[in-house]
Amino acid sequence: MPQITTLDATQVSRFAFGAMQFGSGANEAASKDMFTTCRRAGINHFDTAYGYGDGASETMLSGMIEAERESLLIATKFGGDGDASKANLAAQFDVSRKRLKLDVIDLLYMHRFDPHTDLHETMEALAVLKQAGQIRHVGLSNFAAWQVMKAVAVAARFDLTIDIIQPMYSLLKR
Repeated sequence: MPQITTLDATQVSRFAFGAMQFGSGANEAASKDMFTTCRRAGINHFDTAYGYGDGASETMLSGMIEAERESLLIATKFGGDGDASKANLAAQFDVSRKRLKLDVIDLLYMHRFDPHTDLHETMEALAVLKQAGQIRHVGLSNFAAWQVMKAVAVAARFDLTIDIIQPMYSLLKR
């Protein structure tokens, strides 16, 4: 039996489903079929992003999660389009919440490391969102190991933890 991790009161599946193709490579019917197949397989962690399918991924996913919202962990990302500044984070986060029709996002990822924005600014903005109860967990996506360590150190200054990472991994870049 696979180990189940508990975040808040939600039992999180061992695997997450990335909804990057919703609205770009997959139409609404195909996306719904993928979602339904995942749910039948016990997957309850769904991952999307502000920029996936020019927003269609978040919009499509919102209709699929309504009926069972409390048993799902929904993750989205900011900063893949544009920088990781406080202003861009706030703007993308607000749009993502509206598309997903959620007041609280379970997991908000910083989509990529931004060498042009001070991490203090980004981590402080994430800490404010978490303290306000608008996000439950903070994650990093596509960060190199040294970037993760830098983010962890800066986040700690704001009493913020990095709860999950989606590391870069491929045959070319490990």
